[in-house]
Amino acid sequence: SERSEIRRRMLNGTQRILFTSPEALTTSLLRTVFEIARNGMLHYLVIDEAHLVTQWGDEFRPAFQVLAGLRNSLLRQSGNVPFRTLLLSATFTPETIETLANLFGPPERVQMVAAVHLRPEPQYWWSKAASADEKKARVLEALRHAPRPFILYVTKRSDARSWYQVLKGSGYQRIRLFDGQTPDDERKVIIDAWVANQLDGVVATSAFGVGMDKQDVRTIIHATIPETLDRFYQEVGRGGRDGKPSVSLLVYEDSDWSIPKSMATPKLISNELGFARWQALYDSRQDDHGDGFFSVNLDAVRTGLRGSNDENVRWNMRALLLMSRAGLLNLELEPSSQGDLADDNTPASMLATLATLRVRLLREDHMLSDAWEDAVSDSRKRTLEAGRRNLQLIKQMLVGRREVSETLADLYRNRSPQWPIVVTRVCGGCPSDRHTEFRYYHVPTA
Repeated sequence: SERSEIRRRMLNGTQRILFTSPEALTTSLLRTVFEIARNGMLHYLVIDEAHLVTQWGDEFRPAFQVLAGLRNSLLRQSGNVPFRTLLLSATFTPETIETLANLFGPPERVQMVAAVHLRPEPQYWWSKAASADEKKARVLEALRHAPRPFILYVTKRSDARSWYQVLKGSGYQRIRLFDGQTPDDERKVIIDAWVANQLDGVVATSAFGVGMDKQDVRTIIHATIPETLDRFYQEVGRGGRDGKPSVSLLVYEDSDWSIPKSMATPKLISNELGFARWQALYDSRQDDHGDGFFSVNLDAVRTGLRGSNDENVRWNMRALLLMSRAGLLNLELEPSSQGDLADDNTPASMLATLATLRVRLLREDHMLSDAWEDAVSDSRKRTLEAGRRNLQLIKQMLVGRREVSETLADLYRNRSPQWPIVVTRVCGGCPSDRHTEFRYYHVPTA
């Protein structure tokens, strides 16, 4: 009933601002959003944490990726009353900016708002252990002395559960476990207790902390090497938000390098399978409007597969988005003939059920395998280079003891004349400048 009331207020113009997830926007809210755009009532499409649009690999979220296609369709619907699109982030990397410019292009008309505000509060510490047992001992020793509240971050859900049991067995009672599979009702209980200072700490994956602004988190411990330097900095930034000092401790052993190394060579769709998926999608096309666009069936099955499922839809989306980034086609997203649903946590297959994906070809040689491979190779190369650069920066920081603010500035600085990002360096102390005081610090201008 609450969702129905929100839709009613959207349609009569009294719901002035709506915060929602990409999953809901591209499925259960899609028809309503199209109607308000058609009526000239949509004024802004604001994508916060816009860097997530470009995430790749195993954590791929089709709804985030298809926001650019949704925007294209909404602009066509809005006619003479176009809306503004704002892409916001505090952590745009040059690679992210380039990808967003292509997805939300033409690039010369894309505007992004960024202010990379390196945090002065955290003091950084690294500790390399000789084994998993030694790493466990060092983390437990640190927690005996660390100021609270604390967050203990790991990457894998299995590791989060293991560490939670270790801490429980060591006498920690005011702690909770939070990962990507934590049920919604339990999430609310944990977050409410966390905000009310009823917990000393949380053992978590990166699913915990996004969008939360708890002011007094004092300690962030990483019991592994995070997938990327960007994720590490995002999680460290959940401490010290009241402007007072916080501690960042990263304890690792040699086997922990496997995850960032795998992220440096992400799971990209191969040329052969990507082209096979495009053939199946192209064969499923229907020319429904005569405007240069045709719709494709996201459930289309490439040769060699028996049938469709959520994973098949995700991989079809990957192929289309790879082609979009490579300049082979433009995408649009429209409501299907199905009605709105009330479930906002819909899987990828619901995207295929509730939305129609439309394609406009930009090249006539799209069905030639060599041309397809040439077009996508540059996009693939940029993705792999970004992953390798990220891994190199993590190694420079942990192994080479490179100064933290210098390393982070290298990650986020952009020298593009169209989207320049200047990073003002600051560090609360790290292994290379523990006793150096940063006397001058100017918050950067967005």
